[in-house]
Amino acid sequence: MPGISIRCGAPRGVSPIVPIGANAGAPNNPLQQKEILRETLLNLVSIDKPGQNVPLPIEY
Repeated sequence: MPGISIRCGAPRGVSPIVPIGANAGAPNNPLQQKEILRETLLNLVSIDKPGQNVPLPIEY
């Protein structure tokens, strides 16, 4: 939820397209969860200004 992340003042964020509370991906889907974690870490290091949020192309 990029809007929530930005309003709460998170220094940086990434947003996969998943239901609220399932930020790590679908239950019992370790491949998707690993992909979300990998993409999150790769994208977080590239954010260079406070409050920026990067959408991830991962959906469930």
